[in-house]
Amino acid sequence: MLLSPLWTVLVGGPALVGSVAPAVALSPAASASAAAVPAAQEARQDEVQALVEVTLDLVASPNLIDVRRLGLDLAWYEPASGTAWLLVDATDQATLAEEGWSVRVLHADLAEFYARRAAEPDAAFTGTPSLGAWLNPTFGSGGMAGMYTWPEVESVLNQIAAAYPEIVEGPFSIGQTLEGREILAVKLSDNPDVDENEPEVRFDSMHHSREPMSMQTTLWYLLWCVENYGSDPLATYLVDERESWFIPVVNPDGYEYNRQTNPNGGGLWRKNRRNNGDGTFGVDLNRNYPFQWGYDNFGSSPVTSDETYRGPSPASEPETQVMVSFIDGRDFSTALSSHSFSNVYLHPWGYDFNPSPDVAAYDEINPLLVEDNGYEIGQASFVLYPANGNTFDYDSSSNGTLGWTPEIGAPSDGFWPDPSRILPLVEENLLAFQRTALAGGAYLRVQGETQTEVGDGNGVLEAGESVDLIVSLRNSGRQSTNGNVQVSLSSSSPQAVASVANVNIAAVGSFQSADNAAQPLRLDIAPGTPDGTAIPYTLAVTYEGYTQVSEGLLAVGPRRGLVFDDLEVDLGWERSAPGDDATTGLWELGNPNGTTSNGGSPVNPEDDLTPGGTDAFVTGNGGGSAGNDDIDDGVTTLTTPALDLEGAGLVFVSFGRWFVNLTALDDQLQVDVRPDAGQGWTPLTTITGNQGEWIVDEFLLNDFVTPGPGTQLRFRASDTGTGSLVEAAIDDLRVEVVSPGPRLGVFGNAGPGDPVQLGLAAAPGAVFVTYFGASAPPVAVPGVDGLLELDPLGAQVLLNGVVPASGQATQLLTLPNDGGLSGATVGLQTLVIELPDTVRLSNGTTFTID
Repeated sequence: MLLSPLWTVLVGGPALVGSVAPAVALSPAASASAAAVPAAQEARQDEVQALVEVTLDLVASPNLIDVRRLGLDLAWYEPASGTAWLLVDATDQATLAEEGWSVRVLHADLAEFYARRAAEPDAAFTGTPSLGAWLNPTFGSGGMAGMYTWPEVESVLNQIAAAYPEIVEGPFSIGQTLEGREILAVKLSDNPDVDENEPEVRFDSMHHSREPMSMQTTLWYLLWCVENYGSDPLATYLVDERESWFIPVVNPDGYEYNRQTNPNGGGLWRKNRRNNGDGTFGVDLNRNYPFQWGYDNFGSSPVTSDETYRGPSPASEPETQVMVSFIDGRDFSTALSSHSFSNVYLHPWGYDFNPSPDVAAYDEINPLLVEDNGYEIGQASFVLYPANGNTFDYDSSSNGTLGWTPEIGAPSDGFWPDPSRILPLVEENLLAFQRTALAGGAYLRVQGETQTEVGDGNGVLEAGESVDLIVSLRNSGRQSTNGNVQVSLSSSSPQAVASVANVNIAAVGSFQSADNAAQPLRLDIAPGTPDGTAIPYTLAVTYEGYTQVSEGLLAVGPRRGLVFDDLEVDLGWERSAPGDDATTGLWELGNPNGTTSNGGSPVNPEDDLTPGGTDAFVTGNGGGSAGNDDIDDGVTTLTTPALDLEGAGLVFVSFGRWFVNLTALDDQLQVDVRPDAGQGWTPLTTITGNQGEWIVDEFLLNDFVTPGPGTQLRFRASDTGTGSLVEAAIDDLRVEVVSPGPRLGVFGNAGPGDPVQLGLAAAPGAVFVTYFGASAPPVAVPGVDGLLELDPLGAQVLLNGVVPASGQATQLLTLPNDGGLSGATVGLQTLVIELPDTVRLSNGTTFTID
């Protein structure tokens, strides 16, 4: 992982790796200044809090060191851009003015904004949640802005335990808070009252009492487990083979204080309710754990009024003592300690920049956790900022637990998202919770498949041949599989049978790989199966009683190119669509003008993807400052010309894409497909996060839709959340087919004088003649495979040639520059002669001149 530019400057970069010295050492003057907070400031914690935005520099003031020096409440920070949100009262604002900081007020009273936003009619959750609809109150309908209150959490835990007593034990108290409230936990297992020899995992939340989204997400995962037990194989496995512990609210005192001050939601109290004896209250429980407590005054604060006040001594707080005792009394393999907000997942170490001893395990599991939501993930001190005395550092140091802290929600969601956002946020984090539990034990997954033709050796699966499948497995969990792993193959096709359907693989060790190369699975294809036939198959991997199934398609016949648009010529892609509302950064075709962020990260690409090419579609291409011409305030849409793929067999589509989302990771590039203009769009993929490089994606369209006569792709890039740097680019669209016969395609939205691309997928070396004319009802021609779909009396030769060795013949045609042709529909068809004596007709297709 790369060191962020800010920390590189402050601490000298990666040279500190392996050092035992504090990673951030404030100068004596800075340390003294951080400790010398006026007594008047220490009594201001209940005043109105405004949310303000500042831009922090890498070295010069204002920087993050200054934020800590002034004891400011840092609500959100994005290192790449330097954007920071601070919670400040009137005195803080005066201090910032005296310091000469440029401040933009986002909300003069943040708590009031949260409560008002939650009360707006369009913010309310409507409908029935997919989980927890039977609870009282239903999930997402809690008493504080849709969030469950502390009494409601207690009630919900009791309701869940009563409804599922065979798998849920509790709720029971693991200890008391400072004010005497019980910290409640439940245990989830197939034998919840027995301490079995199974991997233990923990899910806790709400160390910080202004972050109820963390509690909602923890409860959602618990509900998913209990409501799907016995019907969903994964839920059943995780209940049967794990001991999972849930502590939804670690800080009920602080949460109840927020209910007292802001009963409709929006309360901003973070710490517990310790009376510090000087007019201030509260200790930050996530800075109070004993490991590396008080390591420095940057990752936690010695000042009682600060939001990161670490307390008078290690584990001084009853809530921390309860958690320490609970953690030490168990053997947690993995744990999530959830917070909000930032759309990031953090892991040890937080206290400094030295790598965790489990860095290899984190590097493997990290991308699996955020595969759905695209959150940034990595070591806390690099991804966000240093924090000492925290939960996951203690987890790691005490038990070797792999622990993460999700910061759930985008900056636009904040601490109290509107109720309509509760379900999307819990859903986008469900996969991470599932995989955290999986990683606690054996977490076997299919890494890939190798398909080998068994026949004439030409690499093409043909009728009467077989295919051998080798399945590559990876155990990304902390324990070996218990016993052998069985891999099975089957097909529902009447034209295929699995002659080797089951093989066993020896137990797969923790973070080890395995495959069935010693005994491949085999699928036999029936003689006479036509080219272009799709053979569905199912792979099943079974271990420890859990079977995970994946499905695929095998193509009978050769795969050949039909269209390749490198965008060096404008073929008339549509640059907008109804509903587009972006104000800048609209799609345009040209030579990309590279831009970078203030931190040096690429934003707009400098070059296209095509070797030797120049042009691509980019969102805004003005060059200059990265923020001048990126997407702002909405969506911009790019749509391909329609391509006739009806009856084409198997259709593979690939394209190069570029996507950058800096500052706030709440935007996306959505790619959709539809088979014809009259049909709805089906999602192909959603790109989130921040790549900053060209990546080629490939899809088998048949997995999503049945390709039709007007198949199109659509690319929708958005900047719809918190304002941020967002750029997208598309290049090198490729369409390939495995077709029952020669395939002809016309690609382009063309008017008189414009170019279109004519593509033919056919046998290499075949002679072809392409005709144009009026379409006619299909008729058979003696001695020719296929049906003639042109009027033979009026058909004329358009072009002819020999199909290249690639099996793809393409020709760029310029239409006659005759305005009278507008609106005319032209039919095309190709005659293909496969030497010595096979004659075939391609499909007939039409295109209309714009």
